[in-house]
Amino acid sequence: MAASRQSELVASRAKPPTPSIERPSSGVQLAFAHNQSWSAFRTTPMEFIVGILLALAVSLSASFIGLDRDRAFYPTVLMVIASYYGLFAVMGGSMQTLAVESAAMLVFLAIASVGFKRNSWLVVVGLVAHAIFDFVHGHIVDNSGVPRWWPGFCLAYDATAGAYLAALLLLRAKTQKNASNPFIEKMPKRQRLLARPRVKRKR
Repeated sequence: MAASRQSELVASRAKPPTPSIERPSSGVQLAFAHNQSWSAFRTTPMEFIVGILLALAVSLSASFIGLDRDRAFYPTVLMVIASYYGLFAVMGGSMQTLAVESAAMLVFLAIASVGFKRNSWLVVVGLVAHAIFDFVHGHIVDNSGVPRWWPGFCLAYDATAGAYLAALLLLRAKTQKNASNPFIEKMPKRQRLLARPRVKRKR
């Protein structure tokens, strides 16, 4: 009996261990088990609060200083926001993930460029679309370089900046509409000239 146990022990030691086969991680996959799951949005509201407050601080400061008078301000903000996931992919060290993130980044860069040249409302759409992208990012891209708090923070920032820009565009359109007085335009030419304020000429 002891001899049979000793022979089994020797055979088990002589048997080589079965090598474990590791599957390479894919850049695009459902990442429910990774750090970018839905639970990342339910841990703490702090990332949302910081994102909202920071977006309001930047937007209000830009309006106070006058930076947002240039049409390029918010398209530039969208471009910078869209580039962060590519940076995180580089930090994660995956070229496949970097390729996927770069493809998504090019989409938002195109939206920002067309919005700058054609219509600023496209920039609003781009910011809101990137907020949606933040929400689903962990389910479609496996990017190990993304901090756990980043999707919630970026979602709050994008949504707040998009809402602020939409309100700003509506306010500017209303101001431009009220700038032309319809009562003065309906007057005869001579009365219109008398109704308009006179500008003093320098001697």
